[in-house]
Amino acid sequence: MFQVTEVNTLSQQLLEDGHPDEDTINQKRDEVNEAWARLKQLSLLRQERLFGAHEIQRFNR
Repeated sequence: MFQVTEVNTLSQQLLEDGHPDEDTINQKRDEVNEAWARLKQLSLLRQERLFGAHEIQRFNR
């Protein structure tokens, strides 16, 4: 998470400093943020599935 925050901070600094490749910076920053959001969603889904499997195991004892 800290690295994603760092990417956002650094990209904002570059844009504020008037970096000539603004479109690429925005695109890459958005790609990182979208990948992070997908990873968090997959993590939550996995956690829910593990909890469900745990409940089934507990029930079958």
